[in-house]
Amino acid sequence: MIKENKIKKYVVVIICLLGMLILSGKTENVFANDKKSKDMENSLLSFYIKDVSNVESIKYIPLDKKIIGNKRITDKSNVVDIGFGEYYIKAKDEKKELQEPSYSSWYEAPKGGMQFREKLSIEYQVNKDYNNKNLRILKKVVEENIHPKNKVLISASQYVNVKNGYKKNIKACIFYQSYSIQLYEKDLFFDDKITTGKVKIPIGIVFIVSKDMK
Repeated sequence: MIKENKIKKYVVVIICLLGMLILSGKTENVFANDKKSKDMENSLLSFYIKDVSNVESIKYIPLDKKIIGNKRITDKSNVVDIGFGEYYIKAKDEKKELQEPSYSSWYEAPKGGMQFREKLSIEYQVNKDYNNKNLRILKKVVEENIHPKNKVLISASQYVNVKNGYKKNIKACIFYQSYSIQLYEKDLFFDDKITTGKVKIPIGIVFIVSKDMK
């Protein structure tokens, strides 16, 4: 009887060990520092961004946290949801906030976590930090399926209907700790001329991410 109990205990221990091995094989720490997890990270990121090498850092932010570093965030504009919780992606060469930015790090629009509606609410205004009065930048906002209290209300809006498939022309980059959708003027057709000369000025849209966004 004692021998049978020992055998049963050994069997239970072996089953537990096998179960732990199986679970550990299926449960991966995606953002650990080892090479295997780094490869998984790059594979995950490559689904959402154009050039993984342009990413300087990634910070995991649990859904119940609203602090990045020492900065408390009141909305989701500087948080990117890429499937496994919420992550903040910082691009390289983010500097010189008061000068015209050079958008060297471009990202493709996410294909799964965030879907664009067919209407963009946008507003043009002259940026006071720039001397060129002819330069207008796109300031506000992509309206998404966000609770009304979280919507940014703007005046003098121009609505642009986006046809099916148009989002393929939408680029995204991370800039000044906010997730922005960037459009070149050549991607849109306007009644008025927004720039002079042949230089193509990138214009941006602030994209606010909502937890309940489908």
